[in-house]
Amino acid sequence: MRFLPSAVYVSRWFPGARNVNLASIFWTWLVLRTILWTCLATFTQPNAPLDLIEWLAWGHEWRWGYPKHPPFPAWIAEVFSWLSPGDVWGVYLASYLLIAVCLWAVWRLGCEILSPKLALCAVFSMEGLIFFNYDASEFSNNVVLNACWAVSILCLHRAIRTDRLRWWIGLGIAVGLGLLSKYALAFLLAPMVCDFLIDPTARRLLARPGPYLAVLVALALFAPHVVWMIHNDFVTIRYGLDRSANLGSWINHLEYPVLFLLSQLGRLLPVFFILTPLTAWRWRVRPVADPERDRNFLLMMVFGPVVLLLLVSLLSGKLLREIWGSPLWTLYRFDAARLAPT
Repeated sequence: MRFLPSAVYVSRWFPGARNVNLASIFWTWLVLRTILWTCLATFTQPNAPLDLIEWLAWGHEWRWGYPKHPPFPAWIAEVFSWLSPGDVWGVYLASYLLIAVCLWAVWRLGCEILSPKLALCAVFSMEGLIFFNYDASEFSNNVVLNACWAVSILCLHRAIRTDRLRWWIGLGIAVGLGLLSKYALAFLLAPMVCDFLIDPTARRLLARPGPYLAVLVALALFAPHVVWMIHNDFVTIRYGLDRSANLGSWINHLEYPVLFLLSQLGRLLPVFFILTPLTAWRWRVRPVADPERDRNFLLMMVFGPVVLLLLVSLLSGKLLREIWGSPLWTLYRFDAARLAPT
């Protein structure tokens, strides 16, 4: 699924784009938006948000787990707090650097399945998703998860395409660190496994060492936290279950998934306001260079976690919090990219 190249429409919004290295445009925008959002957070939020204070308190201890969450975000908060003793701008910088990693992964994957110009349009549209701009100032495990989520998808795509060990190792690192940030990465891992087993090209790689190396790297990173959980009565899992507790009413099984889906659709509206004019307003379905592989991959990576999350809530009646949708729409622009300007 992809936008077909349309230099006429893209050039309307990026004058001289034909003569400019689009990678330079992307990197310039990424650096500027990271600086600007960090400065904005620093000047408008001189006092750290409550959640950030909690992460900083945990990070001082350097444990393999904490009462509510896995440890990796707390470690990041602690390291970046060293940049700004007595202030919190260093942690704001960490948040927007992690968002930059997420955006880079989207851009990198976009260049694989779209033309560079249309990949640029897609990644620009992410500026309309509040999870990646204003909300990112409140450093949390969700911000870290966004980066790990996007990098995991990129590494899987490249690993299947190239079977290079560096991409398999990258996949293992991204998955391991993602699980050390938030267990919700499991909602991505299940569609990843399904896509891998469904795709004939990917299945042939089971005879190669790459997939097993990725699993070993991920387990090696996550194993110390598992040991910590066993010694601490699985406190983090119990906290997560309590946060989504079922209040006991049958209507919750329908109400919670519907409300969550509506909230996510509301979050996506600004993305359309940015993406639609960039693609000339008029869309229709077009084929892609590798229709079977890219279509299945994008559908599974975008809608697999969403469907799985809604299904869990529907069956269990568990509450879904709006912020849990922050990593779900990382690649939505590329799935919508099958709708191309006429």
